[in-house]
Amino acid sequence: MQRFDRRLSLHDLLTQWIELIYPRIHCCGLCGGFTQGIQINHGLCPECYDRWARMYHSAEPCPRCGFFAGSGECRGPCKETGGSFAFIAAAAPYEGAYRQMLHSLKYNSDRSLAEPMGYMMAKTLAPRISSKQRRRYVLVPVPLHTAKEAERGFNQSLLLAEKLGRCLSLPVVQTLVRIHSGKTQASLNKRQRAREIGHIFTGTPDTLALKSRSVLLVDDVVTTGATLMACAEIFIKMGIDDLSAITFAAGFNHKRDDTMAKIK
Repeated sequence: MQRFDRRLSLHDLLTQWIELIYPRIHCCGLCGGFTQGIQINHGLCPECYDRWARMYHSAEPCPRCGFFAGSGECRGPCKETGGSFAFIAAAAPYEGAYRQMLHSLKYNSDRSLAEPMGYMMAKTLAPRISSKQRRRYVLVPVPLHTAKEAERGFNQSLLLAEKLGRCLSLPVVQTLVRIHSGKTQASLNKRQRAREIGHIFTGTPDTLALKSRSVLLVDDVVTTGATLMACAEIFIKMGIDDLSAITFAAGFNHKRDDTMAKIK
């Protein structure tokens, strides 16, 4: 069973010390409840953090594709992505409060949610890579098309990568470019998504500088794996095959069971 490190950084300790002297009221990014700042850790109240940690342990996400399989057989994109990635990890199932959290970030422009989401991603990723290994890793966010980013005002994957990088002291580089806007992925089925997303990314000249590094792609959600695979192809063509990925959310088995019911 995966365990999460509860040790606090110097920044966290300093923040808690200031909050002891000058207590403020903060809103939890997950449940929306208000509590004293000293009880809020990266935008999460203690109850929501503990509830998320228990959910993560009991849901048994697939170690290969991040899909939340519960106690059943994984129905995620293992076959499509397994040969290209060392692993794909995800912090939460794309359902319930976690889905709503992601939608609020993307479609309601609530950028403050990137902090608790990035924190959960960091807690998910930390046990997968040792402190010594982290020196090799570099975070590469999945890019938006310039028109989409201008319309939204930000790239949610970049925001998540920055928060994740700050938690684990990992560098963030933008070496991928989306050259075609494509259709909204959420509206497409698996076959349409794979066809639509092919050949819409390219790499910048700086991509070649990552040959000696372990590339960790960062995205908001993985369902079919088509987006991550399209990005992976760019690196593989350049001779970079030390690839992993981390997302905030991942798909889950639609067949309900007691394990998956616990995420509600």
